[in-house]
Amino acid sequence: MPTYVYKCIDCSKEFEAKHSMKEKLQVCILCTSTGSVFIVPFGVHHSDRSKNENRPGQLVDKHIEDSRKQLAKEKKRLKSEEM
Repeated sequence: MPTYVYKCIDCSKEFEAKHSMKEKLQVCILCTSTGSVFIVPFGVHHSDRSKNENRPGQLVDKHIEDSRKQLAKEKKRLKSEEM
């Protein structure tokens, strides 16, 4: 079963719930408020996380930057061998 992230308007907290795609949670499991919960869209950061933590593509960006640095070092080395 998929895991969904919900946010309650009344208590302003997020929580996770596992259920089928056909179901929709109507009650906050934290404050038991009814009718004030909604699904947080996929990819939206949780309020307790920093904006850049676990950002999609972060690992790829780091790899690209590391590769650029390594390439620059290799170019310098080859240029010094030519002279």
